[in-house]
Amino acid sequence: MNNRNSSHISIGLALLVVGILMLSFQLVPDLRQWVAPFVSWPVFIAAFGLFLILLGFISRNPESINGGVFFIGLGAIFTYQVQTQDWASWAYLWTLFPAFSGAGMILSSYMRPDPSSALMKGLRDMMFSAVMFFLFSTLLGGKNWIGPFWPVLIILAGLLMLAKPLFNRQSSNSINKE
Repeated sequence: MNNRNSSHISIGLALLVVGILMLSFQLVPDLRQWVAPFVSWPVFIAAFGLFLILLGFISRNPESINGGVFFIGLGAIFTYQVQTQDWASWAYLWTLFPAFSGAGMILSSYMRPDPSSALMKGLRDMMFSAVMFFLFSTLLGGKNWIGPFWPVLIILAGLLMLAKPLFNRQSSNSINKE
């Protein structure tokens, strides 16, 4: 089954389940009142993510898994904000989005044509997200993770960006010599 068909199957199954759930809430109003004390709206977002991950594994669709991890992360952020009423934390919590994408890439890496490349990209996205999270949360009112030394992260990121072309050039030269 190709990716296009598996994407259509995943989306179709997701729409069917969501539609059945919504119809059951319409037809049995007491069901909504029974479920409400146990579940807040962010949990529905995370549950949808879990559903996408399961569909991704069933249909062997890595994009569905990646999207599912993203929805679980988004549900976790909103759950934290609902529980703590710390809505201002959005100023730095959005920096976790690349980490969610990276985690999804890692989780689905074995289904991709080049698993090691997907794994490395996922790890890189998670590292980038961690640096951005620590930087933004320190600057915008979260915890002061690294005190007055936060510019060191920017310096390290700059050094890495300057060093990357050197490593690429060395690896391409070694390939050409073989």
